[in-house]
Amino acid sequence: MNKSNRKTETMNVIPTLSLCMIVKDEERFLGQCLESVKDLVYEMVIVDTGSSDRTVEIAESYGAKIAHHAWNGSFSEARNYGLQFATGDWILQLDADEKLEKEDVPLLGKLIKAGGYDVLFVKILNESKEGWTVHFHQRLFRRGRACYDGIVHNQLKYGGPDLVTEIRIYHYGYNLSREMMAAKHRRTEALLVKQLDEDSTNPFYYQNYVRILRALRKFDEGARAGRKAMTVCKDRMFDYHLQMIAFDTANCLMGLDQAEEAEMLCRKILKAHPENMDILFVLGSALNKRKRYREALVTYQKYLEINNERVKLNPHLIYDTYDFTHKAWALISNCYFEIGDLENAQTAAEKAVTLRPDIAIYKIPLARLYVENQWIEKARKLLNDVHENQRADVEFYKKWAKFCVKYPFMGSPTEKLKLGLDRYPESDDLYNELAYACYPTDIDTAEENWKRVIEISPDHIGAHVGLTRLYAKMGKTNQLETHARVILQKCEKNSLLKEVGRSCLRMQLYSGAVDLLSKYLTMETEDVDALADIATCYAEMGRFQAAFLGYKEALRFSPHNVTIIEKLKKLQNNIKQIRLPVET
Repeated sequence: MNKSNRKTETMNVIPTLSLCMIVKDEERFLGQCLESVKDLVYEMVIVDTGSSDRTVEIAESYGAKIAHHAWNGSFSEARNYGLQFATGDWILQLDADEKLEKEDVPLLGKLIKAGGYDVLFVKILNESKEGWTVHFHQRLFRRGRACYDGIVHNQLKYGGPDLVTEIRIYHYGYNLSREMMAAKHRRTEALLVKQLDEDSTNPFYYQNYVRILRALRKFDEGARAGRKAMTVCKDRMFDYHLQMIAFDTANCLMGLDQAEEAEMLCRKILKAHPENMDILFVLGSALNKRKRYREALVTYQKYLEINNERVKLNPHLIYDTYDFTHKAWALISNCYFEIGDLENAQTAAEKAVTLRPDIAIYKIPLARLYVENQWIEKARKLLNDVHENQRADVEFYKKWAKFCVKYPFMGSPTEKLKLGLDRYPESDDLYNELAYACYPTDIDTAEENWKRVIEISPDHIGAHVGLTRLYAKMGKTNQLETHARVILQKCEKNSLLKEVGRSCLRMQLYSGAVDLLSKYLTMETEDVDALADIATCYAEMGRFQAAFLGYKEALRFSPHNVTIIEKLKKLQNNIKQIRLPVET
């Protein structure tokens, strides 16, 4: 049966369906998208917003109606523009990096033929390197009954009845290179900032904003935005907004090494929503990070139970951990290993490998268990096979090198990193790991490799931290100050800010030390050592009143700290007009 006959047959069975899309430079994915619906839809209406590649040519090869519309920074404007050209009874909206599951075509036809609804939610499965995430979205609606609103993450405005369905659409736009994803997220961030400027208490805008900050690894900004959202949006916020914002905020806190606050936030949400598998997963990670392995095990097992049951999913939530059972088993293996239960650790590791044999790093903990059981050659063969026969990623070589640090008889860490660099010669992370491996014994090679990292990625925090350590050791003050300045601007990890701040203090770079430690204290407000170090910097800079107040603040948290009391006494002796408080 040729295409036109198949289309005629489809039209006789179900109401007519118009595919509506907006595109720009989508030649990579567009063909597979249109192929997935070519025998289902009555017509294809595609709005091009300024493509410079083969996008329009590909669309025309499928018989699409092409409308050109200048991009004005609003997804809704472009989508609504295209709706005027559709003539079908129903609209199917797809993005170019998506495709419809053909097995679900009969269900789709049955639902739009049955009537009773104006809008159908479909299940969107988003591909990522770790697994599929899931959310629901309104992608099918009666023509003339709905339109789009919002410049980004646009929402469908409609008033009629809707239905959540199991029709599947696969989205491939999140499984791109790091550079492409970062560029995509930066564009979205700018649009979200514009939305929040216009409506600063909109929980949906904040939900998407915290999420994009997390994706960009702007963890400090994400955590602050999440905390703010849960306050300023409180009166307009639905439960699903709160759950989404809390999940991404907790992940940002984990990125900042603030596992205790992440745990508290997760427990608060789980009191009201104990079945939220995403929150359970990040709670398990927080407990794991805090070395509370038995509690983490209980949490991961609860996650697995809920994930396995897959009770009716909330159509308003995005489920990031929908396909994370393999990752849960890998983390369960680590928990068992840490409490000394090697048998259960091995069982869990094998489950992770069975579920995702393509994820090379899961072979590392399995090899560790082989070594612990004295199966040395079996462990060596397992990891060598990954290198030789599997497309191992950068993370595998990093973990392989660390594995060899712990078990030196398994090979040289630098040798494993060089194997990785043979495969990924432009990997900033592998050069960084190689520099750290060389640093204790070969400073010159370490410096050379860290400089290579910065050539590839100028803002690579690991390399800048490594160079501050190196230059502090060598007494090179100017070089240390240069890299400390980058860390101040770009780093959001608490422990590193404190480390570099203290290095500046030792090198008498007092102003830089104050800046770094002050940024650290915005996240760790009660760290007595950091408060005292800042006070010491002020004392050395001749800012005696600030020094006195700093020591006094430190004593508020540690009133019997002998070292700080002695520093206050010394300050009093030198500056007679500053009186030592009696209570100290």
